[in-house]
Amino acid sequence: GRGKGTRAASYSSDQGEKSSVAPSGPLMKVAQETILPKNGTDSNGAAFASSSNSVFGHAGNKAKGEYFYKLKPSGADRFENERRLLELLVARRREGDPMTPYAPEYHGLVEIEGQQYFQMQHLLRQFEGPNIMDIKMGVRCYTESELLITKPRNDLFKKMVRMRSDLLTPEEMEAQAITKARWMMLRDCISSTQTLGFRVDAMMASDMHKTAFNSDLFRIREESEVVDVLRSFLPRTAECEGCTPRSITAALIKRLEDIHEGLCRSEVFAQHEFIGSPPPPPSPRR
Repeated sequence: GRGKGTRAASYSSDQGEKSSVAPSGPLMKVAQETILPKNGTDSNGAAFASSSNSVFGHAGNKAKGEYFYKLKPSGADRFENERRLLELLVARRREGDPMTPYAPEYHGLVEIEGQQYFQMQHLLRQFEGPNIMDIKMGVRCYTESELLITKPRNDLFKKMVRMRSDLLTPEEMEAQAITKARWMMLRDCISSTQTLGFRVDAMMASDMHKTAFNSDLFRIREESEVVDVLRSFLPRTAECEGCTPRSITAALIKRLEDIHEGLCRSEVFAQHEFIGSPPPPPSPRR
């Protein structure tokens, strides 16, 4: 629907085939990044809208009309995995795989202003002023291969100091660095990832923008705390037109149940590992 009270949630994940050592890009987004004022034009002079970088941390995305343009990942392995998945979903959509209705349609790789983009269905086009929630699903958000990366990183150390310095060891404090694997394991354990199988990493609305790094979202761990965060995402009764917070909640729950059922019956989902940094769908196969 359109108008006040219209909200859109975003679910995304990285994927890598079980036989692959590299994670890949987003599996699906029930809704994509918020659209901002125009930024650039195509070859015919038509304006592109720049997509919000700050909700999910993916810079450079664009939107125009019915299409969403996701900037090609810089890493070769990440790009190749993401491209293979998108092309696989196109093929399986024709075969009726139950997962494909919950993934955006893919229209190939295109070039805009000298850069390459994945051209995809723009799932937020029908919404006016959409609100977005980034939920990372799964009991862990890293691959086994990432545990082998031993390079110490000062930037991740600084982030953890701001979040939970008490979890850092004396050795890490002296080195002023931690590995990516250590960072991701700490992120999982201090959030609801390991206890509930998902966590809220970011929320955006017209009057609010929270991320794990500018709010307390990173430390939300208990079920009661998560429920409070989810409730805060819903519009107030006075903001709704033709709906209520309760009816929106029921619709979101129904949507999640449909996604869960589709993934449980999907051969694509059963035969691939969907994990990485950033979420991933709840399923007995998790």
